[in-house]
Amino acid sequence: MIIFIILGFVSSIFQLTLLREFTFSIAKNELSLIVAIGIWIASCSLASFLRTKKVFISNLGLAVLLSLGFGACVCLAHLAKSLFAFNYYESVSVLFALGAGFLIMAPMGFLTGYAFSQFNEDEIRKEDENTKHVSHPFAYEALGVLAGGILFTLALSFFTNPLSFCALGLLFIPAIKATSKQKLVATLLIMAVSVVFSQNYQTILKKEFQDARIVSYQGSALGPLIATEKNNTRALYVNGTLAATSEDKETDETFIHTAFSTVKKISAVLWVGPCFTSQLEEMEKYPGISITCVDLNPRPQNLPSFYASGKNVHYVTEDPRRFLKKNKNSYDLIVMNIPAPSALGFNRFFTLEFFNKIKDRLSPDGTFVFAIPSKRDILSPSIKNFSSCILNTLEQVFPSRFIIPSDSMMIVSSRQPVSAQGLMENFEKNQIKAPFFTSFHLKDALDAEKKDYILKNINHDIPINTDLKPYGFVYYLLLEQVKFFPPLSLALKPFKKQILAGVLCVLVVMGFWIARRKELSMPLCAGIFGFCSIGASAIVYFIFQLISGALFWKLGIVVGLFMGGLGAGVFIPDVVLKKEEMKLKYLGWLFLLWLALCLEMFTWANGRLSGFLGEIVWAGFSFECGLVTGAGYTLIVRLWQKKTDVNLTSIAPMIYAADLAGAFLGTLLFSTLFIPFLGIDLCFLILAGTLVVAGLKSLA
Repeated sequence: MIIFIILGFVSSIFQLTLLREFTFSIAKNELSLIVAIGIWIASCSLASFLRTKKVFISNLGLAVLLSLGFGACVCLAHLAKSLFAFNYYESVSVLFALGAGFLIMAPMGFLTGYAFSQFNEDEIRKEDENTKHVSHPFAYEALGVLAGGILFTLALSFFTNPLSFCALGLLFIPAIKATSKQKLVATLLIMAVSVVFSQNYQTILKKEFQDARIVSYQGSALGPLIATEKNNTRALYVNGTLAATSEDKETDETFIHTAFSTVKKISAVLWVGPCFTSQLEEMEKYPGISITCVDLNPRPQNLPSFYASGKNVHYVTEDPRRFLKKNKNSYDLIVMNIPAPSALGFNRFFTLEFFNKIKDRLSPDGTFVFAIPSKRDILSPSIKNFSSCILNTLEQVFPSRFIIPSDSMMIVSSRQPVSAQGLMENFEKNQIKAPFFTSFHLKDALDAEKKDYILKNINHDIPINTDLKPYGFVYYLLLEQVKFFPPLSLALKPFKKQILAGVLCVLVVMGFWIARRKELSMPLCAGIFGFCSIGASAIVYFIFQLISGALFWKLGIVVGLFMGGLGAGVFIPDVVLKKEEMKLKYLGWLFLLWLALCLEMFTWANGRLSGFLGEIVWAGFSFECGLVTGAGYTLIVRLWQKKTDVNLTSIAPMIYAADLAGAFLGTLLFSTLFIPFLGIDLCFLILAGTLVVAGLKSLA
């Protein structure tokens, strides 16, 4: 069974690496990551289902092909956008992201599923007819995934060159039965593949960045940090986002001096998000001010042109949400330098809950300032909806809001009213020398007519953005997709009702179909377990990112714990039931256990637990999801084995295929429809409804 542990270990690292490369280079958000997982799962399922008993490639050949396929998919992840003339930081259409996801994730998912099926058939043939444990390969593969996930999070997530992982194919060689000559040839081929790919990574990066010079490239737990230079312009990309350029001087002067003019007297400033050299230079023009900069990403030491240290600046490397909760200091000015909520990791800084944390840290006369994408003169429907969502959310927290229209609209929130006259007086009093920003620029930005135009277009019926209902993220994604699909128009409330009506119809039809059948279909049960496990896992990913902001760093542990739980769960029925005759009611009890787990998760999700303890709790839920899923595998296998007309060698691949097919459906529905449009609470309701409908037949 060692071959399954190795397969799980290698496929785990390959999958986690590809997910990061796909997300940072192409998709840019976590829900696309879940879709990518679904594509991997569907490909695994397809391979297990299509593979015949005829061997088309040897086990050694599979090891070489896995390394070769991984290298090719990583290259494709970095070159896909440049082939269509997209810049690295630009958003792409949902169809482009989906197509790229299939090209990048499907080949490796297919190879993994094919390898599992082939290794499983070899293992079944070795065992005595009375000792065949057709569910055990799942457990051993899961243990390998757990080991790979833990190692990835603790050590390998800091990788700089992902193509160096091509060499992991060598781990298969000792575990595969073959002649010494065959093993030597396979070893040399994998080494050659690894060297060729890894040595050309810089060339691939240069092509990805439109032939720009790569000044610096370094990996981190949270994602890549890349500095480039082209046409005498330097650019910095952090975790797939364009964070700063050498041409930002005018923007920085406008943003900082406007923000500092919103308060009459400033002694303490909190800067939320990355703070760059050009921004720090402007803030240091205000003497006697203490500045605290808090950001989740560590500050690199080798890029002084982008990251410099200040005299009166205290840098804190920590999640800002966690910092605000435990820090009890008050600030006269809080400035948020976070990109628009294009991802869930950014959206968590634009929610009702985060704004309340900000309000708690403001002094009585303090202000909170940030900017969102907008337009100064003409607002499109998509911009109106997005702006309305953010402003309506702020209105729930702050008594006073003041907006400054532009292509990057500044929003000032406070307890006390803020006026245009007050801003002008404060700016002139400070006597700041800024070549690109003067009192004339500020006066023009404060034009009352343009501000009134924006406020009149605010739709107060647009729902607010909360932690468990990420509507800010949804409206921003719709805003981005309008660039590619101009006729796109979606009213959230009616669409939400349509989704719920569709789910209800499906559950009713499924319930009648199950009730009319003489016996419960085992492949259907496997598919339902896959659907529920990936649905619950998607919720775990969402909450984990909400709590920590470090999903891409700790995803290996979260996924690994799920697979570890799955591995342990496979053995539980054998230990508890031993040699008892398998009965359908045991499966019904497991459905009830699933339902109890969903209720437990629902309670914790609404309990707003945060911090390191919250991470532990939700990582634990990932383990529990795996536990009940693994137990389901064994129960379904033993129930299926009772049928006399079943070929034992086909049971595991069929269950594997059915489970993964259900999981693929779950990833698509939960990532594209349920989580963004319905919110977390209704997602739990859908899971509960599915479990009740499926479990009634087995308990009857």
